[in-house]
Amino acid sequence: MLSAEGNTPGSGWYRALVDTMADAVFGVDAAGMVFFANPRAAALTGRPLENLLGTDFRTLMTPDSAMHVAARMDREAGTSATWEVTLVDACRRLLPVEVNASWYAEGTGGAPCMQWVVRDLSERRRFERELVHLATHDHLTGVFNRMRFEEELDSRLANTSRAARTSVLLWLDLDGFKEINDSYGHKAGDDVLVSLAAQLARRLRGGSILARLGGDEFGVLMPDVERPEVSSIAQRVLDEIRSMEFVADGERLRVTPSIGVVVLPDHATTTEEALGRADLAMYHAKEHGGNQVCVYRPDEAWPEELDRRFDWGAVIESALTEDRIVIYWQPIVDLTSGAVDRYELLVRMLAEDGTLVPPGSFLPVAEQSGLIAAIDAYVVKQAIEILAASPSGRQIRVDVNVSGRALSDAELPALIGRELRRTGVEPTRLGIEITETAAIVDMVRAHSFIESLKSVGVRVSLDAVGSGFSSFYYLRNLPIDDLKIDGMFVRELAESTRDQHVVRSIVELANGLGIDTIAGCVESAEALELLRSFGVRFAQGFYVGRPEPVGTGAGTAGT
Repeated sequence: MLSAEGNTPGSGWYRALVDTMADAVFGVDAAGMVFFANPRAAALTGRPLENLLGTDFRTLMTPDSAMHVAARMDREAGTSATWEVTLVDACRRLLPVEVNASWYAEGTGGAPCMQWVVRDLSERRRFERELVHLATHDHLTGVFNRMRFEEELDSRLANTSRAARTSVLLWLDLDGFKEINDSYGHKAGDDVLVSLAAQLARRLRGGSILARLGGDEFGVLMPDVERPEVSSIAQRVLDEIRSMEFVADGERLRVTPSIGVVVLPDHATTTEEALGRADLAMYHAKEHGGNQVCVYRPDEAWPEELDRRFDWGAVIESALTEDRIVIYWQPIVDLTSGAVDRYELLVRMLAEDGTLVPPGSFLPVAEQSGLIAAIDAYVVKQAIEILAASPSGRQIRVDVNVSGRALSDAELPALIGRELRRTGVEPTRLGIEITETAAIVDMVRAHSFIESLKSVGVRVSLDAVGSGFSSFYYLRNLPIDDLKIDGMFVRELAESTRDQHVVRSIVELANGLGIDTIAGCVESAEALELLRSFGVRFAQGFYVGRPEPVGTGAGTAGT
């Protein structure tokens, strides 16, 4: 709207104000000529102030942006508007900007003019690109992550027909990788994975897609492969990895993979089938000594025990039905007092023969099959029952780590609210953990999910911070109570000055925002003392206390 006289670029107080603004300010007349600009406008465009005055705004933008603005000026005359356009600075660099435009009258009865407040969006665009990259790439190796790989696989299956040329899926698992971690440390193991991913990406045939599927497992999708070439191509990948050299503690290392191969669409028509059968073929190769390729054979009689290993969907469903999902807990200690502050609940599964199944064996399958939502709900309800059953004199607190898919589950916060009301448990005794990487995939959805939890009254923690993109932007905008520093920065804290710098930075950032910090994977007294000196509030890990069945080890901590 047109403003009153005095609120114009010609006013002395106005000039003093806008000259100190961080945003660029332009005065533009109805003909599109710049008649006023502040110092920030000159800096943004790379032009001296005297050269800006009298300039047609169209020369400051790309042709498309200039046409867009001219049309909006005609259509929206007399109103306030916001545009996103691209400026061209004096060095011909393109700058994405946001323009907040408003009309006013220059002097009493004067001609209508426009004030543009222009904000540089370059940093925001860079941040958005980084978020997209982090949402689709593995944080350690930089190659695609499993989610992005599955999207590529979905697309390939949707566009693949039984033609002369087809696609090939390889599932690679490194043989004996645990021994590298055990002998040389997790840092050396990570270095091997990073180097292997980089070398393999360079050596794969054009058009191939490489992803880290988790741990020491990688996936490769090769389009347009002729069927007679499948085995030889997979063998070449095996030979390439065999030939790679890695260094750990000055020693030269070599690794070998077990490779499972699936031909698309011959062996599978869905992503779930393709990954499951490639995984099955890989384990078949590993069962026969590793360091070899196994092509999935739909007509072959696979060993019965190997088949059972991958029938996790039915196993998980029966475990849920028969209450064979069991809960362990691990203490989280307050480093100020040395007392147990709360417990994190950890999920395990009992096989039909009573043996304990670790989470890494069934949770990835649950994620892939959609059964993870049922596990999330089950564990949350068990957590509230544990709180309700605790003695009145010991008002323990517990935290539950939910899956990334929980962020899309609108029913979960409602379920938590109902169970808390039913049992009468104080909501703040329950904490919900979501991972950093899950949160940054969809910040809007993460914020909504957290707000729903906060409205119920429970605490919310951000888990594995540092594994994704530790940023003031999302920590400032997500209403969390705690953040848990990723264990990869804590395991070798005493030996790694780099990890120490990372942890200090995270703690300083969190403290500035009033957010408590928790360090996971604390495995030594030296690491614990460093964390305490850095100002970390809470600690968790084998040195502090090992996971135990719920109800045991309560109130003790190895500090």
